[in-house]
Amino acid sequence: MTLVREGDTLRFATRAAAARIRLWAFHVTLTDAAGVLLAEQADGGLQFTAGNAEHRVGQVKTSELEGRTLHLTVETSDGMGDIDLTWRTDRTLELVFVPPDPPGVTHFTDGYRLQPDELIYGLTERLTDSAPIADFPGFPPIDELIPREVGSLNRRGESIEMLVRATFGVYAPFYHSSAGYGLYIAGTTIGQYDIGRTDPEMLQFRFETGTTAESHTFRYDLFAGRDHGTILDEYTAVTGRPFLPPEWVFRHWRYRDEHAVGEPVVVDGVPINPQVAEDLLMYETYGIPAGVYMIDRPWSEGPF
Repeated sequence: MTLVREGDTLRFATRAAAARIRLWAFHVTLTDAAGVLLAEQADGGLQFTAGNAEHRVGQVKTSELEGRTLHLTVETSDGMGDIDLTWRTDRTLELVFVPPDPPGVTHFTDGYRLQPDELIYGLTERLTDSAPIADFPGFPPIDELIPREVGSLNRRGESIEMLVRATFGVYAPFYHSSAGYGLYIAGTTIGQYDIGRTDPEMLQFRFETGTTAESHTFRYDLFAGRDHGTILDEYTAVTGRPFLPPEWVFRHWRYRDEHAVGEPVVVDGVPINPQVAEDLLMYETYGIPAGVYMIDRPWSEGPF
C-alpha cells in the first residue's frame, strides 16, 4: 500500500491497481498496476441534493492515511464533507462519501466517463430496455417476457431504473465495463442509470436516500479487473459467493409441456402414466443417467 503526492494529485496504490485523486477539485481515476486507464470519474461527477438544490464536491482540504484507508475532508457548496477511500483488496476500492448534513440529503449522484468503444454490461437480466408489458403501473418491460431475437448485452445508450417491480428479471446495482472495471452501489434504495443516453460520453447514476442513517451516506465499490472473470470474482467477494448446487442439478433434466391422459402402464409393479413410462424406458435404453423429471399438469384435460 503506497500513498505518493504527485503535483496536484495523490497516487493511492496497491500491487494490482492505483487510484489517482485530484486535489483542487475531487476527481478519481482508476488504473491497473501498469498505469492503463480503467475508469475515470467525470468532472463534478460526485454530487448530492439537499434543500432542493444540487451541491458538488470540490477541493480536497486534508488527507490522512490510516492502514488501507485514505481519509479526505472535502469542500462542497453546502459545507465540509468527508470521503474515505479504502482498498478492501488489491483490486477493490471502496468510496464512502459523508455529506455535510446527512439527514437533509435526498439524492446522491456520480458519473464516469465512457471511452469511445466501451461496452457496459449488467444491472438487469433483460437484454434491452423496452416498453412495459401493459399500460399499467408496475408492469415489467416486455423484453423480460419475450426477449428480442436480435439484441445485445451492451447497455450503452439506455436509461435503466434500479427499481424492482413485479418482474421476470433480476436486478442488481452492479455493472462491468469492457474497459476493465466494475462498479457496485451498496444499498437498496431506488436509483437510475443513464448509460450514455443523455450524454454519449458519460455514464451517470443517481440514487435516492432512504429512511436509515446508512442510506444518507453514499457508498460504492470500484473493481479493477482487466477481464470480466476477475471483476466478477472481486464483486462476489464483497456481496457473497454463489453456492454450489447439489450434484443432481447438473444431470439431465426432462420436461413435457403436458402428459396426455392414457391407460396406465405397469412399471416395477406400479401403474403410471404411459408417457412417463416411455421416458423412463428411453433413459434405460440410451443409458442416460436420471436427474430431474418434471411432471406438469397430470390432472388436466383439454387445452388448459
